[in-house]
Amino acid sequence: MVGSPPAAVTSSLGNPAFATVAALAAALRSRAVSSEDLVRLALRRIERHDGDLKAFIHVAAASSIAQARELDRELRAGRDRGPLHGLPVGIKDIIDVAGQPISFGSGHPAPPVATRDATLVARLRESGAVLIGKTHTYEFAYGDFHPRHGYARNPWSLARTAGATSGGSAAATAAGLVPLAVGTDAGGSVRVPSSFCGIVGLKPTFGTIDLEGVFPSCWSLDHGGAMGRTVACAGALLAAMLDRPARGRRPRSLRGCGFGRLVELADHPCMTAGVRSAFTAACERIRGAGGRVEDVSIPLVLGANDAMMDLIYPEIWLIHEHRLETHRDWYTPATVAGMEPGRHWPVVHYIRARRFQDDLARAIAAALDDRGLDALLCPTTPWPSPARLFALNDDPMMLEGIATAPFSVAGVPAASMFMGLADEGLPVGLEVVVRRGDDGLLLGLAALVERLFPAPRPPGFEES
Repeated sequence: MVGSPPAAVTSSLGNPAFATVAALAAALRSRAVSSEDLVRLALRRIERHDGDLKAFIHVAAASSIAQARELDRELRAGRDRGPLHGLPVGIKDIIDVAGQPISFGSGHPAPPVATRDATLVARLRESGAVLIGKTHTYEFAYGDFHPRHGYARNPWSLARTAGATSGGSAAATAAGLVPLAVGTDAGGSVRVPSSFCGIVGLKPTFGTIDLEGVFPSCWSLDHGGAMGRTVACAGALLAAMLDRPARGRRPRSLRGCGFGRLVELADHPCMTAGVRSAFTAACERIRGAGGRVEDVSIPLVLGANDAMMDLIYPEIWLIHEHRLETHRDWYTPATVAGMEPGRHWPVVHYIRARRFQDDLARAIAAALDDRGLDALLCPTTPWPSPARLFALNDDPMMLEGIATAPFSVAGVPAASMFMGLADEGLPVGLEVVVRRGDDGLLLGLAALVERLFPAPRPPGFEES
């Protein structure tokens, strides 16, 4: 048992489980709380809630407490590593964390213990983040969930999924188990669960986060991603993984900022009535705050799902070919079936998809440039969290990512944030998208937009 949270944590932060990174950092530096206090609180909440949520596959309790104590000593001695110093962070279980097992969400009978940190984890460790454990993912962040681990549940409704392969990170953050978590995103796996769980998910420009030490699902699409309860929180995590602040201008007001309502996605027939209503209201609020919102058409986005699979199929087969020959028992049949097409995938389809990536990125930039716009807007997902996982590459699964896949394929920065409650009172996300390399602009715009949509907390997790 971890024990009750120290009184100092609650008295200085109200409900510390949902405090922002800035509030936690200030409390640590004023000595109102310690990193050990925050880690023990996180461990207590994991112990209390994770049997239902299944957000974590592995929890590193002893090493987290030891790391927190060392970081407390450093802060007392005057060494301040930055905004994440002493804060617990969850890491998706396809990412190496030295001294922690890595199961890849699979049926591996004896998950190996990583001997070194992935590059992004090493940067987080240097920033003072406490690496509290490994969050749930589909097996190998690709196919089905493995029955050994179950699947991550949505804090808003335990009968529903947290969504996509970074669902454990989203559930842990939304439920206040940790303030921050790392995910990865090849077609929407940071943004989809962030939409479903009512948090912020940031996917930066392709290639900006070093993925050495991260198990791949598709070399041509894999992005690292940051998940937090506010844009500023997720932005602090992103900056630590980048080892620098995101580049680009940051406007101080929405007044004069231009947004393109992407009609192919916003008006797609798969969008539910509740999502359409929430998105319409979101656009009106942005207009009311002085932003310019006008319709923009980029027909090429509707080809992104096909291009995505033309990239994933051959690459996922190459990644797993040897393991499938030697350790097929680690995989569920559904995941194997989802990889098999890559064995004989036509090379011309792959080459065409690689060309499509640059064509789509150019089309996005041109649509923004032609209208003098700063960003695109669309719903992140066409519906709130579903009551079941969809089979890999079935129509519902492909449609679930219809508004996220284009921006993974194009490699452009995109963020999902809470925009309202839709069908059955469940959260849905607003997606903001900018040109390649404009990550700082994305953070600036998203932070301004976020002010218009205060995010509620999932019921049932309010206790500290």
